Amino acid sequence: MDNESSSFKTSLIFFSSIFLTLLILAFTAVFFFSDETQHLFKKEAVVEEEPEVEQVEEDVAFFYRKPEEENSSVEEEDSEENKKLISVTDAAFALYRSPKTRLSVEWFYSELTGNREVAMAILNNADKFNIPFPLAFSLAHAESRFKVRAYNVNTNGTVDRGLFQLNSSSFPFLTEGEFFNPSTSAYYGLSHLNYCIGLGGNEIAGLAMYNAGQGKVRNSGTPYSTLNYIYSIESYKEKIEQNFTLEVLSYYTSSLYYEDFQKSLLDD
Repeated sequence: MDNESSSFKTSLIFFSSIFLTLLILAFTAVFFFSDETQHLFKKEAVVEEEPEVEQVEEDVAFFYRKPEEENSSVEEEDSEENKKLISVTDAAFALYRSPKTRLSVEWFYSELTGNREVAMAILNNADKFNIPFPLAFSLAHAESRFKVRAYNVNTNGTVDRGLFQLNSSSFPFLTEGEFFNPSTSAYYGLSHLNYCIGLGGNEIAGLAMYNAGQGKVRNSGTPYSTLNYIYSIESYKEKIEQNFTLEVLSYYTSSLYYEDFQKSLLDD
């Protein structure tokens, strides 16, 4: 009896030990393969992956870089293209019509003519009749070299007088004093040019009519001298545009003043 009791106890202890071992193994497996434990292991693995962190920093640096770190050549090309869209004529009108920038235009053309009164007479009337400034001043240069007392007797007996060489036959109502007045001469000269351009349909035809008369141009009888006359005006106009761009327009289209210049265009 005692032997049987002892054998039973021994078996019970043995099986109990096996059961406890299996139970411990089961708890261990549950612990290691649970979601929370896996999350901890994954989190540690992410922290150790330093190259991914560096890549993120590079991406952030790219999107938040300063303007000067971007492709400056592309920006400069775009900026230059935008500026080219603004014609010299539009720019000059905008600058002249804005009280803040008018003096720069007056200064340029006063230097060109050597006479502020002459410059102001042409500017005011060119603006009035919407004649591009370079064209208006080129016409005055071709007609009189900006001399208000210019005088020429034609072969037909008529007389051309003043800044825009107004013809006595075309403007019989003007007095001699009015012919030599720069403002009066600019008013009638540029109003007549405006009329000729409208009649001819373009600048070249308008200049031809201004010089040779409507009849000759309409009948295809434009003199060779008139062709040279137009060429000299267009050449001088181009020089004015180049100098104006260099001496005036470039100042306002610089990085410091371009915003103000754009505002003057919008205000205009």
